[in-house]
Amino acid sequence: MRISPLIVILLLVGLPAKAADYQAVGASYRFLGLPDFTISSTFEAHQPVLLHGATLHYSRGNWKGHWGLSLAFGGTTIADGFWQAAKAEASSAVWVEYEIGFVGAVATYTWRLPIWRDLFFAPTLGVGLAAVLGDIYATEVLPGCEGDVNKCGHWRNVTRHPVDLSNRIMPILQASGQFGYRITEEFMVGLDFGLLNVPFTGITAEYAL
Repeated sequence: MRISPLIVILLLVGLPAKAADYQAVGASYRFLGLPDFTISSTFEAHQPVLLHGATLHYSRGNWKGHWGLSLAFGGTTIADGFWQAAKAEASSAVWVEYEIGFVGAVATYTWRLPIWRDLFFAPTLGVGLAAVLGDIYATEVLPGCEGDVNKCGHWRNVTRHPVDLSNRIMPILQASGQFGYRITEEFMVGLDFGLLNVPFTGITAEYAL
């Protein structure tokens, strides 16, 4: 039986608090991207796929293990440029402009494992949903394009059109780690890395309530 990420989020919000609960709020900034070799196997011509975003989160449980709810906001830094499928003719390439962003929510569970004094490692698993905002625009290459598609022109003022994004809601799967340092009883910082659908790295600051 499949469990909807939305149900997980609603169950998380409704968890009852205990007197000895650890509760905290925090913020993260993350950079996400696909390694070039994973794109080159599918596309002859492409642009680097890079994203960035900020996350606000609330945690509840205890210091060694707790649930969390994160709200994420972000966008892309994918440059405008040609995309051409591998082994396809240059004439089939399109000029693509990414004018999109995203918002999402992720329910997580985090373990904190001590390393030395106030230094710790925190693995996290999570599931959630994200919504894509904005549009992606495609423009056909000029007729007669051969060879290196990056040297060709395009019909930007004639054939530019939005790409069909009929499915704007997508699942989020998170498997990540964090090297954190507890500066005081209330305040900690961390270096994050892992997978959030795609590889990412980032920084986090958290304050215990």
